[in-house]
Amino acid sequence: TRARANAAAFQFVGISDTNWLGGALPFSLAGLGAPACSLLVSSEVVLGFATNATGSVTSNLVIPTTSTLLGARLHEQFFVLDAAANSLGATTSNAVRILIGT
Repeated sequence: TRARANAAAFQFVGISDTNWLGGALPFSLAGLGAPACSLLVSSEVVLGFATNATGSVTSNLVIPTTSTLLGARLHEQFFVLDAAANSLGATTSNAVRILIGT
């Protein structure tokens, strides 16, 4: 919610909130032109969406029903394109941590 209306949005789904591609998380995007934004999760999967007219997006992540995933953790964060936000032209959401049923 509260993102730019009708904007491209990307959901990062990862297995870590401490490292990605050999680097530490969180990773500040200030050096790229987004001083108040950070990458908070690894991004093994990236899903594309568009925000609606009020700047919201809803995502349903389907988790397979297999006992091998019990106790697994996933981390998610959104990245939204917004040319007016900063010189990078993007904003980030907070992250969420998901624990698959136990």
